[in-house]
Amino acid sequence: MDLTTLLSLCHSYSDMGSSVTDQLHDMNDGEDPGELNGNAVRIIRRWLLVVRESLDEDGQADIDEMLETYSDEELIKANALCA
Repeated sequence: MDLTTLLSLCHSYSDMGSSVTDQLHDMNDGEDPGELNGNAVRIIRRWLLVVRESLDEDGQADIDEMLETYSDEELIKANALCA
């Protein structure tokens, strides 16, 4: 990753705002999908797809796992269980 890419990612992270970035930290900590804001998760997933392109294979695998855990299907299942 070059400096321009890093700065761009940092800027976009900052632009998401604290409520969305807090949800990203919760996702990274393994928070149950039913406890997260679905709209924030969708924003984060789009951002993670961009970040993924700048990472090595291990980093990409970590993001793939997070994207699978917090997929629309998982959010729907988790919210159905909470209803």
